[in-house]
Amino acid sequence: MHKIAKSSVQLAQMHAEQAQEHGESIEGFGKTLQTRNQNTQEYGQFIEEYGKTIQQYAQKSLLYTQTLERGVYKPMETCLYGDAVEAHVNATRAHIQAVKIYTQLVRETLKSHQT
Repeated sequence: MHKIAKSSVQLAQMHAEQAQEHGESIEGFGKTLQTRNQNTQEYGQFIEEYGKTIQQYAQKSLLYTQTLERGVYKPMETCLYGDAVEAHVNATRAHIQAVKIYTQLVRETLKSHQT
């Protein structure tokens, strides 16, 4: 059985907390976009949903790291750590998708101003 270093658990927990904050920011940004105009409303809805998704994955990661920190499930330590990392990876993927949607909005906005 592999022992997970306390510093690794603490770092994973910090990443989960940061992902939570990013998710909240992205959700808020999506809501703001929805109030701008008709062109940005749909993009804002997608971005808001990705912000919520990021928060869900961040919460999962945080739950796993907090469970690890308590040291209750020693035999499952490696599995829990892997689950925490996987949830963080999924939060990161959702973040990337939100950025891609925003990038598409910027491209379309720039294109409409050029014509």
